[in-house]
Amino acid sequence: MKSVERLLSLLISSACLMLVCFSCGDSDSSSPYSLAIQFEAVLDSAAYQSTFVGDILPADDGGALVAFSGYTGSDNDACLARLESDGSVRWQYDYTGSASGGAASLTAVSDSTCAMAVYLAGGGSNTMLTEITMSGDSLWQRPIGYIYFNSTNVLTCLSNGDFLVTGRSSSVSSDQVIVRMMPNGQVMWSRTAIEDGLQDVRAAVETDDGGLMFARISNLFDANEADVELLRTNADGDEMWTRDFGLPLADVANALVRTGNRFVFGGFAREASGGDYLRVVAVDSGGREVWRYINRRSDRHNGCYDLAVAANGDILVAGYDLPRCCGQTGNLLLIRLSPDGELIWRKTLGIYDLSYTIAIEEASDGDIFVAFDNGDFAHVLKLRVRAGLLGIVAP
Repeated sequence: MKSVERLLSLLISSACLMLVCFSCGDSDSSSPYSLAIQFEAVLDSAAYQSTFVGDILPADDGGALVAFSGYTGSDNDACLARLESDGSVRWQYDYTGSASGGAASLTAVSDSTCAMAVYLAGGGSNTMLTEITMSGDSLWQRPIGYIYFNSTNVLTCLSNGDFLVTGRSSSVSSDQVIVRMMPNGQVMWSRTAIEDGLQDVRAAVETDDGGLMFARISNLFDANEADVELLRTNADGDEMWTRDFGLPLADVANALVRTGNRFVFGGFAREASGGDYLRVVAVDSGGREVWRYINRRSDRHNGCYDLAVAANGDILVAGYDLPRCCGQTGNLLLIRLSPDGELIWRKTLGIYDLSYTIAIEEASDGDIFVAFDNGDFAHVLKLRVRAGLLGIVAP
């Protein structure tokens, strides 16, 4: 592990002291809620030419752990930064050593440790898993050995402490590898989910009985035929059933969460006009649809990148609101749904030229973390929800 003596030169935006406006065109104008920016952090514009968010994990004090990749101009570092509740940096480290690589997914292991998937450049199956203390010390590193460089979609810690990891097996196909590892990082088993080499497993959660639920995409490289499927397996990865949620044109699932006895996936679907619209669907434990939420605009592309479950069971949705033609600004799209799929609020944040939402999580103090890339650097916003006002305001 390379300690970064140059602490993250984190820019805490003065946005927390000024008025910022949500674009009103796609906000729910009847919603009696506002979002106040508590801080904005930019990772790490002093040490790197560009940075890219991998994942975000709330800490128990209102701060967060942020996994990100930093490009120096000649190689890439896999970094983890510990942010305080005000956005300042407690510590930051690079976990690629002398190699070049990047940070992918992040998951909580216990109150005192987390785990991060790190990919190493050089071709081949070069992904490794490392467990890290809340002080930034790496307890162990284990090569996964089945996951191709920069293809890790899923990393989650299961209820018994095992890890579940998915990714592609090579750069030239989308044969999906599912790996289960023991708490010390030793591989227990791996499964290859193949459907003509055209699958992509985007998300996974654990079921009540210790089994697994996966959201995957079939016909991945067909812009008009890609379909969402839910795959249910037992604890050993053996298939129990598959449900197809495909529409006449392409549809994609980027996220999957569990809330109570329901599973909720989010992504986008394509219209005949060529536009994308956001789709969030809840199913029961047998894969039967319970409700769906659609966000559609005739002049813009909408889609979901990530989902999170709030402490009260609400569903937090983070995605994009992008123009169908040039000359318009791309927006972050943030939505909160009730456990039954009812809209609580919907906001678009349009203060960036290009916005790709990567992750959303609820903070331990009830605020909301949103991490995203704007084409140059990784950003982290901490937002506070307020009732009684519209739009977004300063605290």
